[in-house]
Amino acid sequence: MNKSLGNFYTLRDILVKNYHPITMRYLLLAGHYRQKLNFTFKGLGSAKNSPERIKEFINKLENQNTKCKMTIQSLKLIKNLIFKTEKGFEKAMDDDLNAPKVLAVIFDLIREINNFKEVDKNSTKEILNLF
Repeated sequence: MNKSLGNFYTLRDILVKNYHPITMRYLLLAGHYRQKLNFTFKGLGSAKNSPERIKEFINKLENQNTKCKMTIQSLKLIKNLIFKTEKGFEKAMDDDLNAPKVLAVIFDLIREINNFKEVDKNSTKEILNLF
């Protein structure tokens, strides 16, 4: 962005266009801090869906019927997914604060957990604690 070219935006300009602040934060987080950010409103529009997807996932876990019966295999799979997510998060953070990789790890967990019809109370608690 360049002010003399007229493509310079302040945060206030973006908020006036009815973009939620969390969308802007997500857009900034989704790029590596060592790389230049090519800001576009199209990119900002794309960034809108990701925080909403995380919020919907957490709401789904918090509001589901947690009295379901899960097989031992499913419980082990969920524990493994939680462990894999924790390690993936740590590895990405240790890799020069690789926030885009952190987000990929989080969305991998969301996708995998959404494959289950229901999740038991203890697993739900562990996933929410992870978040």
